Formats: sequence, C-alpha cells, structure tokens
Amino acid sequence: MAYTAAGEGAKYVDNVERVVLEQLEDKKPDMVRDLFTEMPWNPGDGDKVTFNSIALSGFAPRVDENESYPTTNPSNGNELSKTQIQYGDKLEISRRMVKFNRYQQSRFDAEDLASRIRNTLDLELTLQVFSEADQTTFTPAGKSAYNIATSDGQALASASHSYGGVSFSNLLSGGGALSQSNLNAAIEQGQQETPDDFGTYLTPNYDTLVISDNVYMKNKAFQLFGSPLTPESGNNAVNFYNTESGMKIISLKFGNRNTLGAATTDNIYRWMIMDSNMARRSLQLQLAEAPTTEQQFVDHDNLVAKILVTQFAAYAAVQPQGMVYSLSTTAPTIS
Repeated sequence: MAYTAAGEGAKYVDNVERVVLEQLEDKKPDMVRDLFTEMPWNPGDGDKVTFNSIALSGFAPRVDENESYPTTNPSNGNELSKTQIQYGDKLEISRRMVKFNRYQQSRFDAEDLASRIRNTLDLELTLQVFSEADQTTFTPAGKSAYNIATSDGQALASASHSYGGVSFSNLLSGGGALSQSNLNAAIEQGQQETPDDFGTYLTPNYDTLVISDNVYMKNKAFQLFGSPLTPESGNNAVNFYNTESGMKIISLKFGNRNTLGAATTDNIYRWMIMDSNMARRSLQLQLAEAPTTEQQFVDHDNLVAKILVTQFAAYAAVQPQGMVYSLSTTAPTIS
C-alpha cells in the first residue's frame, strides 16, 4: 500500500483515541466492591485473617401453648483463613526526566500509582467472584497460583457443593444465555436447592444481576428490567422488575479481563444472580492498609526521588449460598 500522509494521520488519531478511551474506562468506579462486605482491621492484629460466614437456619419451629421455646444461638458458620496480600508500586524520577520534562513519568503523582493498586485489587476481586468463579485457583501476573476455593473446597460456581450433608449446584444447568426464561430457571434452581451451613433449606431473594461490561449484556439487562412492558413479547403486561424494588444490575468493568488484566472474550457473556444480603455474608474483604504513599529523596547520581505506594488486603468467598451462575458463552438475543 502506498504511503499517504492522510492515512498515517488516521492511524495516529485512531491509536490516540484508543489509548484515551482505555484510560477513561479504567477511571470508572468498579462496582465489584459493592458485592463484598468489608471487615474491620485493628492495629496490632496479625496478618492472618479468618473469614466466617454468618449462619442461621431458614425456618423457626412451631411452638404450642405452654411449650418452651427452643433455643437457637447465633454461631459462626464455615470459615476460611487468608493472609494479607501485599501490593506495591514504585516510581523512580531521574534528573534527566525533571530537567527536560522529557518523559511522561516525571509528571506522574502518587494518586496515579495508588489508582494502579486499586485496579489490581478490583481485578482480583472480579476474578474471585466472576471471571474465575468456576475455578479453585487463579494465577496473578508473575506469582504462584492463588487458592480461591470456598469452605467446602469447591469453586465458587460449582455443581458439587455440600453443606450440612446436603449436596447442591449453583451452576445453571445448560449455561443458557441471559433471557427471561433462563433468568427464571436460575431463580427457581436457587430457591429449590440452597441449604444453609446446617443443611436447612433456604429461600434466597434474588435481587441482583451481575454481568460484564459488555454492550449486548447491558442492552439485554435493560430490556429485562428497564422496560415497563413484559420483555421478549409484544403484549402490554406489566414488567414486575421495572419497579424501585426490581433487580439491581451490576456491570463489572473488569469482567472481561483475564488474570493479566488484558481484555478477553472468554467470560463476556456469563452472568449471575445473587441474594445480595446472603452473598455479602460470604464475600468478605479486609484492608489492613489502604494505598499509602511514601516519598523518599535520594542522593544517587541520576535519581532525584522515589515514590512508593503500598497496600495490604485480604479477601475470600467463604461459601456459595445466595449465588447462581450461568457460564454462558453465547450473546443474549435482543428482541
């Protein structure tokens, strides 16, 4: 192809536009932390964290006249122990960078570094609860495999869970694409098969849909929940979910990223429903340190300063109750 200035200019503009859009996407708040309950950390606590589920049976017994009430004491359910993970990023500023303002890095500040750490933690939370939910481990960039199994040793999304002697699956059979019928099937499956820690059946109230940051998935979610009419039909029946009490939709901006943080098409069409109150008893996060900046001026011949940002965090999915997954690989049909 012959060289043209216009053609090269178009390439340049396209590249700049893509870079800028990518940065804007990364600046969006990530809703994944809405799925987790943050547990308090106190100075002096060790770096080992024990996450406990909160377990009470789903039903209370009948009591006849003059009969004593049975005693039900709140107790910790299943538990998982995790060690605080250390995250960090460092920037070294040289005299040449400052003198000639030659490199973009010389204009970075601590907030840029802190944002990178927050992105890493949000990516790992997303891998735990969504992108790698059907796996028992994932491998962070440059590190060994990290165990993300639940307290029964299974993947968060698994057909082989067992609690209180009751086996159950929180994987939608067939892994169908997001639709009204598959949504109903997932709700029915979760309501029929979910036991608590002691094997007593629960009835989850599914109030949240979780999807990746994908246009087809967003459009389908709006069709299901945003229209006042019944979705996927032409009649005028009222759409129950188009109310203030309807399902909350959480679109995960890192839902289409792999363990390296690179965009992938592997998980863009999977989806899950959750009872948010029940799920937040299982999905737990503890920050022993938010992104903290340390600045150091050095005497080396070429370096002027160093900026170091660190964070300590631990997270776990203790158990799978209140969550049903569809590992769909098919785009939803937009009616």
